[in-house]
Amino acid sequence: MSNKQQPSTTKFYVSLSIKELQALGKVSGEAMRVYVAIASFCFGATSTTYAKHPAIAEKMGKTKGATRRSLNKYIGKLKDAGLIETYWANVGEYSYLHYKLPLKAEVIKKR
Repeated sequence: MSNKQQPSTTKFYVSLSIKELQALGKVSGEAMRVYVAIASFCFGATSTTYAKHPAIAEKMGKTKGATRRSLNKYIGKLKDAGLIETYWANVGEYSYLHYKLPLKAEVIKKR
């Protein structure tokens, strides 16, 4: 598999582009951890996910979970920095908050 075809994320690791890494320098360490946790749900050529707060907290290693309030605080900081966009969309009969990672989408598009 050439570099051009390799997935950016699998269930075993998360790959961030240099552009993402540089942009993450604008946010706190905890906000960066939230970004990496959300990015871990974006497998292969996917730059969007509808991960729920408990799943994000679990990926961050928060065994007792992170409060919805604290996650929303860091998600807000990521949105302010332009690293994450959120929108509501239906999945089946339910509506879920989706996360889009615009820099990841940009990198995937350039492949």
